[in-house]
This record gives sequence, structure tokens and C-alpha cells, in this order.
Amino acid sequence: MQSNKLILKLLLSSFLCTSIGATILIRPASAAIDMNLNSAANYQVLSGAATTIGASVVGLNLSEVGVSTSATADLLSAMATAHSLTSVGVAADLGGQTYVKGAYYSAAAMTMTSNITLDAQGDPTSIFVFITPAAMNTTAGISMKLANGANPCNIYWVAGGAVTVGASGKILGNFLSAAAITVGASTEVSGRLLAGAAVTVGASVIFKDFSVSSCNGPVGGLSITVPDNLNLGNIDAGDSVVSKISAIKVTDTRSGSGSLSWSVSIESSSMKNSANDEILTDKISYEVDSPLATSGLHLLSYNFNSLLNNSNSPLVILTADNGSNPNGATWNALVTIHVPFDQPQGIYTGSIIHSVY
Repeated sequence: MQSNKLILKLLLSSFLCTSIGATILIRPASAAIDMNLNSAANYQVLSGAATTIGASVVGLNLSEVGVSTSATADLLSAMATAHSLTSVGVAADLGGQTYVKGAYYSAAAMTMTSNITLDAQGDPTSIFVFITPAAMNTTAGISMKLANGANPCNIYWVAGGAVTVGASGKILGNFLSAAAITVGASTEVSGRLLAGAAVTVGASVIFKDFSVSSCNGPVGGLSITVPDNLNLGNIDAGDSVVSKISAIKVTDTRSGSGSLSWSVSIESSSMKNSANDEILTDKISYEVDSPLATSGLHLLSYNFNSLLNNSNSPLVILTADNGSNPNGATWNALVTIHVPFDQPQGIYTGSIIHSVY
């Protein structure tokens, strides 16, 4: 009996994450981001016009409040940098989601009608940038929440229009506006308010858990890179194919002395054709091949007959410890696809995600 002919392709991607099995609703690919506020970083409240501070505001150092033409120019320069970043498009209403590091963009005015979470996934140097050329508004009473090492110093809200924060909320990060910023009464602020126009801070606002002097920006980071795709070629039903993913690389430039460690996990989808026929993940295997480490890292690799039996449970393939700063590792991966005898023909595609944490 003649075998059915199949063409197999895998899409490859990489993320930085913190916990196996975590559900991340919004997750762009890792990318280097450098947000330099220059002299604007010396202010917790900066205005290009007038500043109004309401009654009973606490926690604000008035020496870090001011109007400065030069600092405002640096603010606008930082905003221009943000607009040049490679970003992922998001819905204008950011509410109700969890975000990991990266740059996010909405052409429409950004709103926040419910709580959000900013998840650093174990990397305190993670940078979050939310960008809109329009206005930015939050509903009264909403909260921004930090998870897994996220730092308000590294969170940026960049609006070409006015920023309006509803009363009695909890906001985090650096708010950059080319226009005005208004913060409603009884709001908790852990961050900066930097505006090209006026800044108005309502009564009983609390500034807490943020220090301008110690907020000097992230140093280093943890990243992983993989090729974009892997074409496994043609194969007959009932056969197996082995292909190599070349030059997978982890780079660790986090600050610290000795004993730096990290792990890599993988997760895979099944492979499907246009008719939605599947090659299930228990027919896919992954082997770490020729791992090389730098800076004293000790590597331990794990190989699996089945790449992923449960899509909600990524598998650890590599762990590293005892590294110095900086460190890293490279390896190849041997991916084997076992195609069932009765598999219908077609072009099958799937994906493998590599994550470092």
C-alpha cells in the first residue's frame, strides 16, 4: 500500500518566563528595550507648565517636583524612543489582562476599566512599555498589580494625549504624557508623573513604594533566542524524520556575583494540516544536543521521548547553575516526528516555544 505524503513544518519562538504552567494572556517575544529618561528621571512629578498638588497629599518629596524646560525636552525624547520600539498591538482597554515584559501599542486611546497584572516572570529587570499616540484613562478604583519581581521603575505608560487617573485607584510606573496628567483623589501612586503640560494631583493622594534616587533602571537581563522556523521536509505516513534546530542560545547578563542560575522549558502544539488532521505531541520527541556553557555554568539536560503530552505543562529541558556574570549557553536540538501509518496527507505545521526563567 502506498503511503500518504506529508510535509512537516515547525514554527519556533522564545519567551522569558518564570513558572512552568503559568498562563500568560499577553506575551510578546522578548526584545531589548532601553528607556532613558535622562534629566527627567530626577523628578517624581515633572510639568512643562504648572503643577497643582491637592490637600493632604503624603509621601511626595517636594524637592522632586518641578517645572523644567530641559527636563521636559528629555521627556519628549524618551517618548519618541518609545514610539520607535517594536511593539505588539493590544486592545485599547488594557483591563483584565496579565502582561509580561515587552512593548504594547494601541492607536486608539488606552483605557483601563478593570485591574491588570504586570508579571516579570522572575526577572526584576523586565521592562514594560505601553504606548498610544492618544489619551490614556483609568476607571476609578482599579489597581495595577505586580507579580514575580516586577518593578515600578521599569514600567512606562506613554501617551501622546492627556493621562487621567480615576480616584481611589492604585497605579504603578512612569507616566509619560506630551499633554497633561491628572490624578484623582485618594489614589496610591508608585511611580513618576511626567508631563509636557500641567500636572494636577488630587487630594489625599498617597505616593509610596517608589524612590527616584534608587530607581536607576535595569542592569542586564536574561534572554533566549531560537531560529524562526524549521522545515522538516517531506515524509511518508508511517515513517519518522529527525531534524536539527541549530544554535539555540541563552544569554544571562544579570547583575550578581556567583551562583547565577536559570532553566529552559519547552512546550509544543500538535501539528495540523488544513483539514485539521493532527499529529499529536506524543509523536514528537526532543533531544538536547552538544550543549556548551560559559563562565563556569554547570549544565544538566533532560531529554524526552514525548515532547509534550499535556499542552498546559511545559517540560524543563535544561538547567544551569553556578554561573558568574555574564554567562550563557548554546545547544542544538534534535526533533523527531513519528508519523502514524494512517495519517492523512497534507502540509502539517506546529510550534515549539522555548522559555528561559
